Amino acid sequence: MKKFGLILLLSLGLVACTQQESTENEEVEVLPLEVNLAVPANGEKNEEITLTAEVYYGDEKVTDATEVLFEIWKDGEKEESQKVEGKHSENGIYEVMYTFEEDGVYFVQSHVTAKDQHNMPKKQIVIGNPEEAGSTDESHNDLDESHEESHHHGDETV
Repeated sequence: MKKFGLILLLSLGLVACTQQESTENEEVEVLPLEVNLAVPANGEKNEEITLTAEVYYGDEKVTDATEVLFEIWKDGEKEESQKVEGKHSENGIYEVMYTFEEDGVYFVQSHVTAKDQHNMPKKQIVIGNPEEAGSTDESHNDLDESHEESHHHGDETV
């Protein structure tokens, strides 16, 4: 009889643990990592410009992102891009000060890793007078590609 009581107690303990684990798993909700990349539309050569990424996880401002990098490149020169680490300033806002040394069309893409997710929004900035600097038309192609990518990603989530 004692063996039966012990087996019953162990069985009840296992059932309780299993129910608790399944309840905990059901409560875990994965929210999307949102990044609001702020880049001015225009700037001047040799002028320090602030680039910011505001990071959210649901309604929560992320102050402990694993990584926030700002990748910057001149139109047509992606292979020569520079990556600059963003620093948390306040309330989920990460920023970097950057000085563009030549006129031209540039792209800024933030690479944000937080909450086991990664988000990489991209924006364009025009520095000075790119026509005088001999700019190419690649920027239009690059924007078209990112526009198509955003639709492609949107289709996947629907």
